[in-house]
Amino acid sequence: MISDKKSVQDLVHIFLEKGITDIVFSPGSRNAPLSISFYNHPDFTCYNIPDERSAGFFALGMAQQLNKPVAICCTSGTAALNYSSAVCEAYYQRIPLVVLTADRPQEWINQGAGQSIQQGGIYTNFIRGSYNLVQEAESENDLWFNTRLVNEAIEKTAYPVAGPVHLNFPLKENLYGKENTQASPKVVKVTSPEKNITASQIQELLGEWKRSKKIMLLTGLSLPDEELNSAIQYFQENTSALVLTESTSNLHLKESITGIDRLLVTLSKEEEDEFIPDLLITYGTNIISKKIRLLFREKKPKMHWHIDNSNDLMDTFMCLTRQIISKPVDFFKVFNQHVNQSDSGYATRWNARENRLLELTEEFGAEAELSDFSALQRVHKSIPEHYQVHTGNSASVRYLQLYARKNYDMFSNRGTSGIDGCTSTAVGSCVASEKDTLLVSGDMAFLYDTNAFWHHHVPAHFRVVVVNNSGGGIFRIIKGPKETGIVEKQFEARHSVSAKGVCELHDLEYSKADSLEELNAALQSFYAPSIKAKVLEVFTPAEANDVELKKYFGFLNDNI
Repeated sequence: MISDKKSVQDLVHIFLEKGITDIVFSPGSRNAPLSISFYNHPDFTCYNIPDERSAGFFALGMAQQLNKPVAICCTSGTAALNYSSAVCEAYYQRIPLVVLTADRPQEWINQGAGQSIQQGGIYTNFIRGSYNLVQEAESENDLWFNTRLVNEAIEKTAYPVAGPVHLNFPLKENLYGKENTQASPKVVKVTSPEKNITASQIQELLGEWKRSKKIMLLTGLSLPDEELNSAIQYFQENTSALVLTESTSNLHLKESITGIDRLLVTLSKEEEDEFIPDLLITYGTNIISKKIRLLFREKKPKMHWHIDNSNDLMDTFMCLTRQIISKPVDFFKVFNQHVNQSDSGYATRWNARENRLLELTEEFGAEAELSDFSALQRVHKSIPEHYQVHTGNSASVRYLQLYARKNYDMFSNRGTSGIDGCTSTAVGSCVASEKDTLLVSGDMAFLYDTNAFWHHHVPAHFRVVVVNNSGGGIFRIIKGPKETGIVEKQFEARHSVSAKGVCELHDLEYSKADSLEELNAALQSFYAPSIKAKVLEVFTPAEANDVELKKYFGFLNDNI
């Protein structure tokens, strides 16, 4: 038995035909026709998460791992607005979501009815497509129109680039009617022929390649892809190009620069000029390193190719000369057939610097006092390589890029870089992938998203390390806030709250460490199997963290 609303029946059928089988609901009355229909269908898996903001990020984490659309569904009113952060993150991270918002009858909008707001277009500027369905469709034309919109919306989650779409359902009462039905709406199949780069285009690119002595590949945010990893490994081994990766690039190469900031902080002015490539090649979305963004905007590479299957120009460094519209894996598989090794010495020089910096990082860490740097270095070393890792968005993700790269996959909400859904995303990712998952978070991000645990879907193999420095530690690192005189009150939002209460409330296993010795001891059993998820809280001194980081960078410069 499913809802007697014809458009809802058609939606269920189209979802099933197009392979969308995971639906994340938040409780409500107006979306009852949708929840009744999906929960009562044996081919769908439904999740109930009360907080819509958390639900949106939970679904984002699922879609990130499944590599296919996941739907979220809520009641009318501000519930729909609570999805906004997750929808925005999905848009910039290119994660496919289908947002289903139930709505009040259109004639009662702005007429004093409860939970009635203008829901059409509420995600404007960060949605791949937004659609208002015909209210109470019964006629052949209205049902055809609604099914066409649903078909179109789902296709837009994948093409030309992945992202979220919004379907707004105005629903009249009775909301709880049910019937047996065999709905068979039209399901539109879309065929997208692949476009390969042509021989003449390859020759044009090779002309620019051959004029370049210093060639650099810089990779941004990207999901794990074994085929792409192999193509980049071949590219790195068979050209003279220098490869710079970030942890969120999810590349596991034999040799590359994995700590961009670690390298840049040691460059003299003369070395900066020598480091600037003639040809910069990029793919992926956001780059975490602010240092390289500023450097390349000041001292621009002569040429910059950006590879992306979107035609939206991403000129991060203000020097873009060519947009190559292709999936990166497709481009490199073809381009690798035409490039050869040359001995410019460019990659050799900077890779040698990278190896020395890794040695110095280990040397410094062995003697470092308790701080965010030393605590996270030990956490990083402890992570089993079969784990997938999620990080918070401020200091956590930056610190983890300073240490020697390990072969775990790493995810972070760097589409918009907000702290509001880091934990929820990690939980959803853990549920969908069924992999052992670790979240490395600061205290502010963890406390901001405690509703990530306010449901019954948290796996026992989920782990969280919370680095608690009593506030937003990033604001002691970046330039500006400390000089205002209100860093503790306004920027850090200094507090004395522990994660322990959160763990007691949500029945999570809790442990803590106040020293590096206690941290080392706690990590010995942290990853062992358990009957509930675990949280390890590490307390670090707020005033010492930025001082220790500066000491680290100074140590590198003094010994390089």
